[in-house]
Amino acid sequence: GSLQAPRGALLHALCSVSSGPKEPTGRLYGKWYGIAIGTTCRWMMQYKHRFNMGTLVVAPGRTEEEISLTATRIRSGVCSEVATPYKKTDVPGKIWYYNPRWKTTVESYVVRTDYDEYAIFVMKKNGTQGLTTTAKLYGRSPRLSESRLAEFKQLALGLGIPEDSIFNLIDAGTQPSRWRLCLTVLRKPRANPPPPTGGTKGLPGTGRSLGASPR
Repeated sequence: GSLQAPRGALLHALCSVSSGPKEPTGRLYGKWYGIAIGTTCRWMMQYKHRFNMGTLVVAPGRTEEEISLTATRIRSGVCSEVATPYKKTDVPGKIWYYNPRWKTTVESYVVRTDYDEYAIFVMKKNGTQGLTTTAKLYGRSPRLSESRLAEFKQLALGLGIPEDSIFNLIDAGTQPSRWRLCLTVLRKPRANPPPPTGGTKGLPGTGRSLGASPR
């Protein structure tokens, strides 16, 4: 189940909090660490104590119409990597994908980032369980300042996310060594990534989720 927010109210909130880049850019590419989450998804709220810090690698997609988001995390004690090809849109900072297995459409927005320190993604997931909203805070390093954490919390609250559903992810430094290795291993760059050959339509130069939610 989910706590649903009115679509109009959500879009208004996104416009109100957005200070992400307005022009296409590839500065969001590279590795990010998951720092905190805020969500209206009941499943995530119920199991928030199990969510561990993972990484997200943003890279060019297979075509100029796509962007690749690869999430690395621990699932059942095993290091897991999931790559999701998102579609670009005509809206800067917005990407989307459809999961046919779960009959779910996910729209992701990058609402705030400075490229070098932090990025905040907001995901709207619409599936059989209804519409849910999830905000995620990422950092170029596993640590962010208290002011950034406070900023993220206020943004999530502004999206209608309950305060008790905004939480920090378990730091890799507190986990067994095999978990730390999973989160700190450097990914080799993709061999000969296809360069953009045309317009940079809607490249989320801000660019969240995010891949699938950690499970």
